[in-house]
Amino acid sequence: ASAAADNKGDEEMVAIPIPLLPVQYEFLTCTAKYQALITGLGYGKTWIGARKAIAYALQSKGRLGLAASNSYRQLEDVVIPALTEALQQMQVNYRWEAGKARFRLSNGSMILCRSLDSTALEKVRGTAFAWAWLDEARDMTSKAFAVVQGRAGRQRGIQSTIFITTTPNGLNWIYDRFGPDRPNQTDYVIFKAKTTDNPTLPDDYAASLEDSYDSRAVKQELLGEFVASSETLYHAWDRTVHIRDAAAYKPSLPLIVALDFNVSPCVAALIQERRGTTVVVDEIWNDDG
Repeated sequence: ASAAADNKGDEEMVAIPIPLLPVQYEFLTCTAKYQALITGLGYGKTWIGARKAIAYALQSKGRLGLAASNSYRQLEDVVIPALTEALQQMQVNYRWEAGKARFRLSNGSMILCRSLDSTALEKVRGTAFAWAWLDEARDMTSKAFAVVQGRAGRQRGIQSTIFITTTPNGLNWIYDRFGPDRPNQTDYVIFKAKTTDNPTLPDDYAASLEDSYDSRAVKQELLGEFVASSETLYHAWDRTVHIRDAAAYKPSLPLIVALDFNVSPCVAALIQERRGTTVVVDEIWNDDG
């Protein structure tokens, strides 16, 4: 697939053909309110994320967009170079304003480059964005996403969009928002791709990584699948497999209460035994300390 990048500055508009992989094209052309490209390593998610950011900047003339990473190091090493390369490939006239860490395009649009780590997050609160791109969002917190969510779409007359590009990181907030149980399948759209879906990678790239990873890491880092983190005690537990309607409470059976007296949270699991199978029917927790 290919896409044409339109340079919409003061100069004459020129169409620049850009070759794309199929999932990259679907992601680039998606207009949903919240979008996520979840892929294995090496698929080209940051590459296409930068070009999607430029496309939004060209379409939203004179407006402000956000390009964000979890840290300034990621911002400087990955996101800013990716945007610079995309602007040059798409032949868009721009000026990099280093003191304010932003790109100013010839059509008046600006792309603000920011870190969303805990020390810098508050600086984003006072700014409204027409769109936002979060790269490697796996390293961000749900609070960071919520802050950006509250800053996007505050301007009337435009459709705001937040799109993320990342590899998975366990069953975290990205899974909760974009996974199979996502709250709104119209507003939240997910695109997935494997490392091997990128034919431009060296032939031995995926194979060499697979030799170094355990089965969970292969699913997450190469296949782009949501799996329980290796740091999780019960890493074999999978909510897509083990949460079942059949686990409902049955009044005719004895109830076992298992208490974990943490300082915060204190957790009580409500358990029933059914023909040799242990079923957790509910959970009560208190994090007041």
